Amino acid sequence: MAKYIKNETVLITTIYSKGKDFFKYFSDSLKKQTTQNFDLLLANDGVNQSYFVPFLKDIYFESINVSGNISDNRRKLILEAMKNYKKIIFSDSDDFLENNRIELITKMLDKNYIIVNDIDLLNENRSVIKKNYFSKRLKNGCKINIKLLLSGNMMGLGNTAAKVEVFKKCPALLTTDDPYAFDWYLWSSILLNNYDAKFTNKTTTKYICRSSSLTELERSVDAEYVIKVVNLKYEHYCLMKKLDNSFSKLAEEYKNMKEKLNDKSWMKKYILQSKRDFVSNHFWWENIKNKSI
Repeated sequence: MAKYIKNETVLITTIYSKGKDFFKYFSDSLKKQTTQNFDLLLANDGVNQSYFVPFLKDIYFESINVSGNISDNRRKLILEAMKNYKKIIFSDSDDFLENNRIELITKMLDKNYIIVNDIDLLNENRSVIKKNYFSKRLKNGCKINIKLLLSGNMMGLGNTAAKVEVFKKCPALLTTDDPYAFDWYLWSSILLNNYDAKFTNKTTTKYICRSSSLTELERSVDAEYVIKVVNLKYEHYCLMKKLDNSFSKLAEEYKNMKEKLNDKSWMKKYILQSKRDFVSNHFWWENIKNKSI
């Protein structure tokens, strides 16, 4: 392991068996950063150190072993980073960073609490599908508040960063709940505390779209996808209504949708309408909406 040196900025990520094949490209993108004034904190979920350590030559890092559910692993990583750093940049170890991402985000955090950067969509062969995906919806420099996160999420754990103080007393870090969309829950609970985030398209995260993943953007709508996302959104709104009663209506709406999921006639009509109403460059989960059918 390289000699550990503390900077005020830390990049945090998780390495796990299913995504480890992309780790080489992730680490290469770290070495190409326009600044090396950052540390790497890595949550290792069951990967032999002999696999990833060689990729991190000349990168200052520490690793912690995790073995819980995804949400608990993320919580442990954030809480560990909060002990020694002022700024936390999130990344997924199966994505890649634009060369200027760490330098630009670090500077922007001097004047902002939370930064959300744009993403480029890549296929599994790492070829670009769409550049500046969220810029079709968001203007550079715009504020992102809780209202923008009501029907979907654009704040993943691969394209966000924040000052450490925003995580203090964060409800999502003080519970044992394990929502599928932990990132949506985390940032929604933080934005409820009167924080705004700033969006930038001056740097990007290279986001790998996997056809087998529920997080794939712009995937076609079918019954399997509808069922999974309706359950995901119901779970999310139930958690959020514990924090703010304004989410109660959404929780009830998706509860009603859950009760219709086994109705083949309803599902057929819902899918047809969803395809007609499909919005390009949608946020995560946004394209599955409550509809009166």
